[in-house]
Amino acid sequence: MKIRQLAYWAIFASLVFVANSCATTSKSYLSGAGREGARFDAAHDTLVTEFLDKKGRTNFKTFELGGKTLFIEDYDYEKDGKYRVFRKEGHFKKAQGTAYGRYPDGKIWLKTTLKDDKPHGDWVSYHANGAIECKATFVEGNFDKQAQYFWENGQLFGILTYDKGLLKSVEGYFDKEGKPLPKGSFENGNGELFHYDHTGKKEPHVDIYENGRKVKTKKIK
Repeated sequence: MKIRQLAYWAIFASLVFVANSCATTSKSYLSGAGREGARFDAAHDTLVTEFLDKKGRTNFKTFELGGKTLFIEDYDYEKDGKYRVFRKEGHFKKAQGTAYGRYPDGKIWLKTTLKDDKPHGDWVSYHANGAIECKATFVEGNFDKQAQYFWENGQLFGILTYDKGLLKSVEGYFDKEGKPLPKGSFENGNGELFHYDHTGKKEPHVDIYENGRKVKTKKIK
């Protein structure tokens, strides 16, 4: 399993809001409290407008009430078909609150909350089979406390402990049967840290840390 040591918040970086590059595809509304079945009323119901990108996918949705935009839901796609959805209050403001990601089939692969575009609080990601992949805590975009990683069968892969984004210790690693795997020379924030692919095979590169910060990556045999 490849431990994702990158700045996770960067995947939520602000997207440019350009209505002219998108096509409006549909409008619907969310009924206000106690108004199920009633006709649309702009003063009491939320109007939802969906815009598509050039590939026909949802690019963003606007949510309006009484002629004012409540928030925008942005959709951010990856090459493998996975996508993330997060909210912005206004056109160019930073994302706040609940954010989630889905696999192409709609299954959840990520749940977190955002503060000014950055993960803040609990972070949980999932394998394609629904098993938990990673449980972590963020503080304003930085890993903090423990990040636990698991194989798709539920077996613990490793536990990484952070202090305000600095990697302090690594417990593990373990293969899918619970047998120990070499982690490298990493101790107390310094040294080399190995990566493993989804089969448990060691990858041909290693990250080098100094005082809890990754300073470079080098190839290994």
